[in-house]
Amino acid sequence: MRALYRTRRRLVDELGIEPGAELAGVHRAILRQDPLLGRA
Repeated sequence: MRALYRTRRRLVDELGIEPGAELAGVHRAILRQDPLLGRA
């Protein structure tokens, strides 16, 4: 989870933008331990 926060901080600090919906969705899936994350 730290990686998400580091990534968000870099996006905000360096580019002045917030992470997009896709990154937020992946974060939610990780927190839910979504079994689909392990599929290619």
